[in-house]
Amino acid sequence: MQEKAMRSFYLNRTTIDNIDSLARETKQKKMEIVEQAIDITYKIHILSKVWGLGSDDEITILLSDFGGRSSYPDGRTEYQEYNNPNLEGSVQAIGHIAPNISLANNNKKINIYTHRFPIEFHGNLICVGGPKSNEVTKYFLTRTDLKFKGTFKNDALLIGEDVRNTMTDENGNVGEGCGYRTKFDAEKKHIIEDFGLLLKVSNPLERKNTIIIIAGCRAFGTGGAARVVSDYRLTRELIDKLKNNCRYFIAVVEVFVINDVIVNVDIVKAEPIEN
Repeated sequence: MQEKAMRSFYLNRTTIDNIDSLARETKQKKMEIVEQAIDITYKIHILSKVWGLGSDDEITILLSDFGGRSSYPDGRTEYQEYNNPNLEGSVQAIGHIAPNISLANNNKKINIYTHRFPIEFHGNLICVGGPKSNEVTKYFLTRTDLKFKGTFKNDALLIGEDVRNTMTDENGNVGEGCGYRTKFDAEKKHIIEDFGLLLKVSNPLERKNTIIIIAGCRAFGTGGAARVVSDYRLTRELIDKLKNNCRYFIAVVEVFVINDVIVNVDIVKAEPIEN
């Protein structure tokens, strides 16, 4: 049996009384209560390293809107209604990311809106959805200097040198070997592999605040990127890949899909950004 060792430490009277009260009410051992409190505190510490936004201003999550339509390579047109993955992915993203974002920022209130771009906004922004479905994501990745960090062209995610150097054909399709590209099954009716972008930088419109972009080539890529925010194990993996340099960064996630269900998410690239 592995022995546990811990240095002596002191608790104030209020904390001791709270532990005693919890022990009576929950029938737990006092040491179990202390261990759980330490575990929770450490988890919050880890989350804050990556998803802490660094200012006291409000937090706004801007989701995709669901009007319009999207097309598949086989020519099918998909209207973005209630059975559309963009809607389902964005609704799920709220439940995935909001709790951990709140924990990482001292339980700060989070405002949630669809992507209708306001004339003026302040605070820290979290944009969920790629430029096809979220006009705010499109704005930042096409009309600000963030376009040189990462961008999307059709079904490809481009970062780094590919952003500046990628050649496209007359339809805007990127060449083979460039970027991270959505993959379809042989009949091109279902996505089997998608890619998502996680970009955390200072807001180019308000430098004291932070913007996080959670976007994918398709809805599955967005869902996979959101899962990194919500999954403690994946957050720890991201910290390791960034070598603890987590203030600003860019990361790419690879999302594997079976029968329109995400079955696995891998972080395939993560780099700190000087911003």
